[in-house]
Amino acid sequence: MRHLWLVVVAGLMLGACSSSTGTTERERVIDMVVRLNEYWAEAAEEFSFDYQPIAHDRVTAPGPDARCDGEEIAAGDVEGNAVVITGCAEGLLIVYDSEYLTTSEVRLQAVLTHEWGHIVQAQAAEIDAAEFGLPIDAELQADCFSGAWWADESFESVAAARSDVANAGDSYDVPVDDAEAHGTPEERVAAFDLGFAEGPGACISDQLIDVLPDEG
Repeated sequence: MRHLWLVVVAGLMLGACSSSTGTTERERVIDMVVRLNEYWAEAAEEFSFDYQPIAHDRVTAPGPDARCDGEEIAAGDVEGNAVVITGCAEGLLIVYDSEYLTTSEVRLQAVLTHEWGHIVQAQAAEIDAAEFGLPIDAELQADCFSGAWWADESFESVAAARSDVANAGDSYDVPVDDAEAHGTPEERVAAFDLGFAEGPGACISDQLIDVLPDEG
């Protein structure tokens, strides 16, 4: 079976936000899974698709639980990254580099909210920006969905999140049609800000098209 790996490129530069006191790494991840499932169960009504919650055991670091079609995902496959893998018999799978993801709450939230954008795209392919454009369009749409979540949660750390999104942007010599392109710092922040200001509906509207790069 063909599997699609959707990768968030490493490079988030974290500020002063530290990990939550008194909680384990796994508890922090599970808490985010619960919150993201709750958010998208409600937000999906705006898109008229049936959101399927992701079980927390399908969001994991490499190991025995990180399996797609029975095959374990190796740590080297996600080093410095987090990935969404679709097409698995066991269901959608998110695998993350634990050291990378859990450096701080901002990183954990920024990465998982972006990855949940890819989950939404996988569950509602008709709204996936890549269906009518380039792979970079799906990445920027995921940034937009991430921004929408941050607005709903109203975290004081949103400024740090915007900074991290920018720092994870591509260098300016990456071609817009590169299969791994995620967008320049300005493009990524513009997409994030669109979702933050206008909500998830804007991420599937002409407003998103306005922030997508020219295909050349």
